[in-house]
Formats: sequence, C-alpha cells, structure tokens
Amino acid sequence: MSPWILQRFYRSCAHTFNTIFKVDIYLDYQFHGESQLLSDAALSIAIGCEIKWLYNSARRLALPVRRSSADATWWRLVHHLAVDLGIPLVNAARSADTLIVAGVAPGRVRLRATRDGSVSVSIDLDRFHDGAALAIAAAIYLAVPRARGRPRKHSGTEAVAALSQSEMEEVVRLRALGTSKRLERAVTLGSGMDLLEPPAIVVVRELLSAGIPFVVVGTTAAAFHCAPWPAEHLDLCVDASGRNAAAVARTLNRLGAIPRGTGVRDGFCVDAAIVGATPTLALRVNNLSLNLLAALNGIGEYPQVEQLSIQVPMDWGQIHVLSLPGLLKSGTPGPVSEGAAKQARWIQFAAS
Repeated sequence: MSPWILQRFYRSCAHTFNTIFKVDIYLDYQFHGESQLLSDAALSIAIGCEIKWLYNSARRLALPVRRSSADATWWRLVHHLAVDLGIPLVNAARSADTLIVAGVAPGRVRLRATRDGSVSVSIDLDRFHDGAALAIAAAIYLAVPRARGRPRKHSGTEAVAALSQSEMEEVVRLRALGTSKRLERAVTLGSGMDLLEPPAIVVVRELLSAGIPFVVVGTTAAAFHCAPWPAEHLDLCVDASGRNAAAVARTLNRLGAIPRGTGVRDGFCVDAAIVGATPTLALRVNNLSLNLLAALNGIGEYPQVEQLSIQVPMDWGQIHVLSLPGLLKSGTPGPVSEGAAKQARWIQFAAS
C-alpha cells in the first residue's frame, strides 16, 4: 500500500476519533423513542436562529446536524450563550453539555464568565426549558418547509376538480345560519360540539374576562365563513404587547395550557417575558388544539388584523372575526393550503 494512501487513512481515523470524542456526551442527550424530526424551517424556529448559523456552528464544532427536539433544545441554549451573550462558541457548547446533557438540577445556575469569577452569568433553567418547549411546539406544527427545486407544473385539471355539489350545498346551508350560530359552530368544531362546555368556549370566555384583545383567524375564521373544511384548531391572533403579555400568561396558566407535541417538565408555566418572546404559541388545553399568533402573514400585527375584522355578538361578548377579504390577504389558511387542488377549492369558495 502506498504511503499516500496510508497517510490519508491515518488522517481519516484521527478525524473520526476527534469527532466521536467531541460528540460522545452530546449523543447521549436524546429523547429515547422520539420519532419527530424537524425540518430546516422548524429547526430555525425552535432554536431561534437562521439556519445558516446552525450549519456553520455545527461545522466549527465538528458536530452532525441532528433534528430531534432534544438537539434543538441543546442548540437553542448554545445560541443564547454564543449569540445573545457573546460567549465563544466552544465555551457555549461546553456549558450546554454541562447544563443540559449532564442533567443539572432545574433552577437557577451561575456560570463563571471570567477566570477570577468576578463576572458570572445566571441562567434560569426552568424558564429556559419552558420557552424551548413552546418554541419546539410552534416549530413542529406551524413551520412551513421551503419547497425544493422548481415548482411543479399542473395540467389545470386539479383546479377544475374543486368544490363538489354536496359541498356547495353545505356552504349554502351554513350561510343561512345567523352569524352568532356560525361562530359558535366554528369555535367548537375542533373540540367537540357535543360537550357540555367545550374547551374552546372556556378559552374564549377566559380571554374575554381577562380583557385580552383577540381576533378569530385561520381555519376557525374560514369555518365561520362557511368553508366546507373542518377547523382542527382554535386559531386566534392575540394582542400580547405591553401589559397584555402578563394577562395572557396568567390566563394560559389558569387554563393549564401546555405545548403540543413535545415533552414538558413538571410545573410548566409561562410568564410575560416568554409570551412576549414567542410570536406563535402552539398549545393544548384539554383536548383542544390552540394556536395563539402575534401576527399574520400578509397583514401584520394585531392592530392591522383587527382593522380587517368584523364584530359578532355572542352571549360571552363581542367577538372579532377576521373578514373574508382578510383571509384572502393572509393566504389560504391551515390544511386548505396544501396542494394546488386544495388551493383551487379555497379560491372557488372565496369567489362563491
């Protein structure tokens, strides 16, 4: 065997050994049996970074880019320390190993930032894990991965096969109902209308009693406008700015809301800072899937969304619902937007 081949072989073995040594502890930090893998778009939301930063940092640390919720939590802490606090990336990774991988007891911990210990960093691990769980839940349910390659060409037959006759008859039947009845139906679709007091009604009443401004949006608003598709979630655009953030946090804690699709620690709770820093909250209240949004694509933040809403009188109070022009401006909502055929169905419904 030539010396050149031997040299390449030895270098490859040394690089592999160094890589395994660096990630040995890191690989132990996994959720056993976890099958949910995050796309690039979801990782960006879960970590709170641009995806380019993740790939560049992984290359500098000689780590593979893994896509579990546990890995996203680890990278989120590394990003907080390295980017937000300016700690060198290698030191930030070591600190994340110490605090997360090694299983440090929850609570507040202090990291020495200087050799003499005169400057230190305080980390609230409980709040960090609560914020990470919320970010991961939003990433899993609401991230839209960017399509690769050129857009597919459609023959036009998909657009023709839009709403069926029975669906159009259902639209006509629903539009004959009063606005209050339609809103009650739309709000309770995702949590069961047969319950004595559906969780969606409880959520709406709690928000109203707390004085939190909100607008019914997304698939819930589409159901109010008689779209013949189920509203699987209760979608609300909430004004969580200023003092409202604390009111939103208290209301969610009172409702026992937890992030959807990811594990949470015992004693999970949110506060005003976490609510203000998380633009999208993907939550579960009992059997209700609840999405709280700070802004809508194509429209803007809550003040702009409220301008495009209509008021519907209910027994619980006046409810703002995003108007049909507002729905069109914000794009096809939820599962309706998947695929050209479903987009065509939504466009035909909006024009009917």
